[in-house]
Amino acid sequence: MNAWRPSSDAAAARRRAGMLGRARRYFAGEDVLEVSTPALGLYAASDPNVDSLTACSSSGARYFLHTSPESCMKPLLAAGYPDIYSIGPVFRDGELGRRHVPEFTMIEWYRLGFGLHAIIDDTVCLIAACLEEPALEKTARRTDYAAAFREFGDIDPFVATNAELAAAATADERLRREIGHERDAWLDLVMASRVARRFPADRLTVVRHYPASQAALARLCPGDASVADRFEVFLGPVELANGFSTRTGIPASMQSTAWAACSDGGVAM
Repeated sequence: MNAWRPSSDAAAARRRAGMLGRARRYFAGEDVLEVSTPALGLYAASDPNVDSLTACSSSGARYFLHTSPESCMKPLLAAGYPDIYSIGPVFRDGELGRRHVPEFTMIEWYRLGFGLHAIIDDTVCLIAACLEEPALEKTARRTDYAAAFREFGDIDPFVATNAELAAAATADERLRREIGHERDAWLDLVMASRVARRFPADRLTVVRHYPASQAALARLCPGDASVADRFEVFLGPVELANGFSTRTGIPASMQSTAWAACSDGGVAM
């Protein structure tokens, strides 16, 4: 009989509205232009690790709900737009759990000419502004991917065998069979189940220089082609944001799912 009731209260809505307002003020202070992009498209996400949701019109035409505004924002940059950002709902099939829902709010932005360190600083400043925790800027710890694995996981991600990664993740036989020889899947599992769980809960942890096999659109590090100019930001074990510098050096980009992952009060977007 109470199925009509919202999943969160007005206080949570106020906190969320305040956080998004602070995000917009941050970008206004940085002279980053807000843009709106279509939620419906003719094509599904190209990322094999992200599944799209579909929508059909009354005529039977099939569309895909966007998994991020990336494919619409990049043509704006190519057309001469300055630094831009977007705040809005995105949709991903199969995303369901304690911290994940199929629809959530994403902040995505692009900075022209920013390198890896600049976009990391930008991301940390935005998170600190949104959370009204300026101390997060000063206490954020930056570490390389390999160093984080060695310090918090007691294992070297570039040397360990798949069997050693499986043991570090305490994977049972069923999971070993399902993942098989997918090395990046083992690395992701160790990161989530062992490494990130030990990150400090009272500060941001920035993990940079992911393996080249996980580069996606990020450029390879000029000083070491075995790693990419890609990073993720965590608060305790929870990933708040990820970003990278492109192979050409511009633009640098960042995607943030912080407001879906970290909102208390059951905020669903």
